[in-house]
Amino acid sequence: MFTPLHSKKLVIVGCGASAVLALAALANYSHDHVVSAVSAHFSDAIHLDITIIDDNPARPRGLAYSAIHPSLILNVPAQRMGAFSDDPAHFFRWLQQTVEWRGLHPAFAGLTIAANDFVPRAIYGEYLADVFDQAVYSLRVAGHSVELHSGRVSAIEKNSSSGMMRVITCSGRTYDTNALLMATGNYPALQHIPTTPNILPSPYVNQALGFNWKNSKNILVLGSGLSLVDTVQLAISQGFAGKFHVVSGHGLLPCAHGESHHPSVPVFKTEAKKASAILSAIRQYIKYNEEKGIARQCSVNQLREQNNALWSQLNPKERSRLKRALPWWNSVRHRIPASTRNLLEHLQTKGQLRIYPARVNNIHATHNGFSLSLASAHSKNARLEIIADKAIICTGYRAGFSVVQDLCKGLLDDSAVLTANFIGNNHYKISSRHEIYGIGPALNGVLFETTAIQEIREQAVCIAKAIFTTTADNTNTSTNSTQAVDIV
Repeated sequence: MFTPLHSKKLVIVGCGASAVLALAALANYSHDHVVSAVSAHFSDAIHLDITIIDDNPARPRGLAYSAIHPSLILNVPAQRMGAFSDDPAHFFRWLQQTVEWRGLHPAFAGLTIAANDFVPRAIYGEYLADVFDQAVYSLRVAGHSVELHSGRVSAIEKNSSSGMMRVITCSGRTYDTNALLMATGNYPALQHIPTTPNILPSPYVNQALGFNWKNSKNILVLGSGLSLVDTVQLAISQGFAGKFHVVSGHGLLPCAHGESHHPSVPVFKTEAKKASAILSAIRQYIKYNEEKGIARQCSVNQLREQNNALWSQLNPKERSRLKRALPWWNSVRHRIPASTRNLLEHLQTKGQLRIYPARVNNIHATHNGFSLSLASAHSKNARLEIIADKAIICTGYRAGFSVVQDLCKGLLDDSAVLTANFIGNNHYKISSRHEIYGIGPALNGVLFETTAIQEIREQAVCIAKAIFTTTADNTNTSTNSTQAVDIV
């Protein structure tokens, strides 16, 4: 055992999937860092005093992964959902080597899972909890301290007397820190939702999981992405035979998984600097590949390696224009099992699922349903009356970086500047004056996309390296690293 020469306080805001992957990366890097420090006579050894702050009772699983119901499944196969960037199959092996997850629900007791199966979300939540516990144990064995505190962060400011950052919770408790990791997760896009038992904030809350959907005749769903898919599967699994009324600004359902690997997918190339020209080039690229027998999913996977680099080269105005294509991108990028897509199409054909193409500005409960204020291509101020038993909010999430900006007023760099600087400097440091990092959805608004486990686990590795190679008395030191990308 040895005494580190440098000590650093690290506060992690949030304790969902992003924080778990970051903690796992810190634990892995800590082992390598200690070995290097011993070889160098401890000259670079760093002791971390880690405080994790989150008031969500679902921690460390997060809301979507804490919902225990067999119909709610992941949209990525088990063999690609591992928490470690150098071991994507870790989750699948964990399934084979552990049995505790079988006790979560009676339907899991005799479940047989293959590498390409789509596993219930609750099981993945159990995996995240185990990864969290193992990471905390490893860090403590290595001499670091890790504490989890319940609280909601209300503000982060500079402590003028010490030069450190001060994290303030809603209860008034404060934490001074040298380094900060914003793992704030997702915040709902639709704000100011009325508080009523008939309007559910997501399909993952207890009110939705415990509701008797079989006796309902109509369900109103706001949004047509992955949360809608979970809503449909939850209701159908309980015998719901009524109608889904879906209100969506783009009206696109997620595409199905298909062939996603090809030995020779061409690299997408373009010199375009305008959103319209880039989108045109992407359409031509996908069409050309399909004519060569390369499935669309393979082209999308290739584009994923480049989208943030393309995004960073555009000026803010063109980025805003390209962002309008995000609904289309999400529909082909966040894919679902073919059987699930077939179910949605079957429900549409039977008239049990109807999509209203409009954006919801507001929703109010009425005596027998809901009144919606809408904006569409035809009207900016329309109203829609829907007779329904329940409404479920599935509208997606707001740009996470805007939430981080609200908390860290005056401490962060401008998002446009960060976007231009991130590519080639993948330490995910979001302040040039303070050691503040962002991970996962917290970077949504700086990067084009940053929500999948693949992206988050890669970011976690880069951030862990930056934290261990930036000493507390030299927090403005930047680290340059090359981000490896593996396709999931």
